[in-house]
Amino acid sequence: MSDEENLIVPPFLEDVRVQFVAEKVCFLLQLQRQIWERSAANGEFQALLKDFFQKETVIYFSSSSKHCVLASNEVPPVASQDRQIYILKKRTTAINSENYRGLLTFGVLSASPLMQLSCVIQQVIAL
Repeated sequence: MSDEENLIVPPFLEDVRVQFVAEKVCFLLQLQRQIWERSAANGEFQALLKDFFQKETVIYFSSSSKHCVLASNEVPPVASQDRQIYILKKRTTAINSENYRGLLTFGVLSASPLMQLSCVIQQVIAL
C-alpha cells in the first residue's frame, strides 16, 4: 500500500481550518454552532470555503433571519440588516492545517461604506 492509500481525508466539518473559521464566525455573528453546521453541510457553501482556502483572498459571511449562515465571494448589499463579517488572508497563499491561525484576519462589516473603507485601508496599511 502506498502512503496515498493510507491517507484519510477528514470530513469537511472536521477539518481544523473549518472548525477554526466556524468558531470565529459563530462568535462574531452570535450564532449557535448547529446553525453553522446546518449551513456548512451545503455543497455550495463548502465549495466557497474550499475555494477561499486555496486561492481567494477574502470571503464574506452573514447571518440571515432564516437562521442560516450565508457565504459569498462578494460584498453583501449594504442595505441588508443581517450581521455581516469578512475573513481576509494576510498573504495570498493557500491556507493549510499549519498556517491557518496566522494568516486569517476577521472583521465586522460596517453599515456605512465610507467607515468600512477607512477601516479596511488601515488594516491593509498595518500588514
